[in-house]
Amino acid sequence: MAAATLNLRWLLNMRLASVLLVLMGAVGSSCIRILSPHALKCSRQDLRCTSSYSNCMDPGWLISHQYTPSGPADLQVSIVTRLDDTGQLQPVLQANWTLKDEGSIHFLNATELHVVVMSTNEQLCIRYSFKEILPMRSPSHEKWFFSSSVLVLNPGEQYSVSVYNIPKPEQGHSSFDIRTEVQVLDCNDATMKMTQFCIERGSLWQPNISLVPGTPNGSLAISFSPDNLSKKYLVIVKCGSITETSTVHTENQEATTVKFSLDKWPRFCCQFDAEIKPFFPQCDNDCTRQRKTQYFCKEVKQTFWLAVPTIVHFKT
Repeated sequence: MAAATLNLRWLLNMRLASVLLVLMGAVGSSCIRILSPHALKCSRQDLRCTSSYSNCMDPGWLISHQYTPSGPADLQVSIVTRLDDTGQLQPVLQANWTLKDEGSIHFLNATELHVVVMSTNEQLCIRYSFKEILPMRSPSHEKWFFSSSVLVLNPGEQYSVSVYNIPKPEQGHSSFDIRTEVQVLDCNDATMKMTQFCIERGSLWQPNISLVPGTPNGSLAISFSPDNLSKKYLVIVKCGSITETSTVHTENQEATTVKFSLDKWPRFCCQFDAEIKPFFPQCDNDCTRQRKTQYFCKEVKQTFWLAVPTIVHFKT
């Protein structure tokens, strides 16, 4: 009775978690997905095997088994880049593991890769199911070796990666999964910068910001090069404690110039900081800003009767 209650409670929790994952997917982009349906296949060509993916909520875990296989071994993970079906470069999880060459392999039905986004608990599983009982070693007399490189991860995210064999041990029994963690480099990395995720967030944008003071109408001109993927920018200029902003909308322009009246700042203001905030569709209000600082005052040394040098600032 207690076991049945535990199983029912577990199933309800799993269904609730599944609903939450769906809601999360509806309000935000996924941090883990399949590279391509064509890439989802068994890595072992000498096995009668099928592959599938899921959100890891498997009701089959509630089925009791008298005998279960031992866990996998030798899990190794890394991040590689691969092209998807549209030719876009993606960061992909490369995971390799082996099966133990011992008698419990007789009870093995499948082996499963389980990946969790540590910041959101979003998860995805890849299962390799066998259509026949495996011998303890492969036809080449080596341990059975499996490889998976179909899960696209996001730059800057950390993931928990584990592998377990199916059927899993009974609830309350020893766990036989193997696990590790992997950190995907962010968009500052030279390789990640070329991925679709980073490009859509402005990793290749070269703004070429310039500040030109003293225009005929007494204004400060801020010029920059917009990116084709962003049509809106916020230009922020600051000197001392005074900040001025201007929103710019662009359309296939090679360069854009925004002018700010210098009357907004005291005449002794010398160091101006210009910041361009883009609005790329994939990051919107949280995109990386580009900045340039320029000093517009000259230094003139004057000697007084006490021969004590001083520095006088004035605006050119």
